[in-house]
Amino acid sequence: MSGPAGDGLIATIRERRPLVHMITNLVSMAACAQTVKSLGAATIFAHAAEEAAEIAGTADAVVLNVGTSVPGMDRTAVQVAEACAARSIPVVLDPLGSGASRFRSRLARALLDTGAVRMVSGNVAELADLCGVPSVIRGADAVSATAPADEVCMKLAESAQVIAAVSGRTDYVGDGRQLAAITNGHPVMGQVVGTGSARSAVLGAFAAVAGADMFTATVTGVCAYGIAGELAAATGRGPGYLLPEVCNQLSVMDDEMVATRSRVTTSAPRDPS
Repeated sequence: MSGPAGDGLIATIRERRPLVHMITNLVSMAACAQTVKSLGAATIFAHAAEEAAEIAGTADAVVLNVGTSVPGMDRTAVQVAEACAARSIPVVLDPLGSGASRFRSRLARALLDTGAVRMVSGNVAELADLCGVPSVIRGADAVSATAPADEVCMKLAESAQVIAAVSGRTDYVGDGRQLAAITNGHPVMGQVVGTGSARSAVLGAFAAVAGADMFTATVTGVCAYGIAGELAAATGRGPGYLLPEVCNQLSVMDDEMVATRSRVTTSAPRDPS
């Protein structure tokens, strides 16, 4: 498959300038804000319980990243998800470090239980932890899972009724019926702090304009981010320069570039019967 069928999504983001509200990893807030801004969407961060749910209610999509544990964050994130569920606002969950502690695992599962989460983005160990597949995680990095990444992707999608996006040498996106394997990206992206959180933020912008086809929007967003990483790495300037250059590449990316440069293989949808 030459590219995803998400024709017009980047143009739609730039035309509509959707608002993406994020409660995210404090280490990578600037990267999350700039990648989304570079695509043409607007951002706001509200972590305080006094305003987070109110602001979420004005957003077109919300990204919840559990990567930084601060007192009260768990209750606030759940309140935001519940507010989004009531208003049908799509939520992207980044279960950063899920499996590293019982607290993070419980919080990620509680967010899934609200019914607001439409998309889950993370590494294979994080997503394995959410669907009961034994895994090993060290800090925020996946070490291993007892099932292949494509199986973890489909298992979580089926069990949680979400679009699952697993990052790795090959990225996978699944909805429980169909699976896309994406080989865009560059190994140096795994050496840079914040690239995973920034990817989830970018997926928030695509979720904001996805409409009913969240699968295609997720595939397109993963491809776009991977292509930006490839082009950024081609400058040869090293890991410290990567994220700013990813933002530069996202700022000039268009739908034609994604369609022509994407490397995607999609399985035929399975018969639900």
